[in-house]
Amino acid sequence: MEITTNPRGKFSIQIKYVLTVSISDYYYMVLREEWGFPSFSSECPICGGSNCCVRIGYYYRYVLSLEEEILLLIPIARYLCKRKNKPKIEDKTFSLLPDCLIPYMQPTIDTLMQVIGNKLIKKKTNEEIVSLFYYQIYEVKLNISSSTLRNYYELFEQTAQKIKTFLREREKDDYPEQVLHSLIDVYWYLSEFQDPQYGKGPGSCSLWYHESLGGYRNNAYFLFGTPSQFRY
Repeated sequence: MEITTNPRGKFSIQIKYVLTVSISDYYYMVLREEWGFPSFSSECPICGGSNCCVRIGYYYRYVLSLEEEILLLIPIARYLCKRKNKPKIEDKTFSLLPDCLIPYMQPTIDTLMQVIGNKLIKKKTNEEIVSLFYYQIYEVKLNISSSTLRNYYELFEQTAQKIKTFLREREKDDYPEQVLHSLIDVYWYLSEFQDPQYGKGPGSCSLWYHESLGGYRNNAYFLFGTPSQFRY
């Protein structure tokens, strides 16, 4: 596989990319060159032009999954927009971030939720939660500490604020929504989320939130984390 870095410091946006397999299956299929990436030939995600963007390799990032008991260096596909449908200004790149991942953080959404459940529901200490990682994942590069967990808690608080604000706005549009008050309320809402189109669980809620805000075509925000996004 070709490995590339961000060329000449150009801006790279992250697009939520829905996987139909586990993150480890995706990893091995990409390594074996069995994964079919979209071409975006009909519409470039950045400029909207046809037959515009081209895939230019990958960048790599670590993914931490308690549910799969792995720490893997995952390839993230990168594309270059040639700006065919816009004035010839600086080229832009974008990447496809698997939907179970969180921008700029190692844990998957489900792993983050496991951490939050252990903290809020099971009342485990940080030391007990850290031990859980080392018990389930035998990996020399694993580097989890109480300060790491504090970053996870802060991320979840940001997620909680996003979903509470989003549900309040939907209620103004006459959508009956559950009122969420505490972080525990948010945890159970995400854990028990169910939608006939998007499925069950926090990952499905994340996708529903993103698509309800217009998806990548509207440069919608992510529920978990903050991606690089280009805003005109």
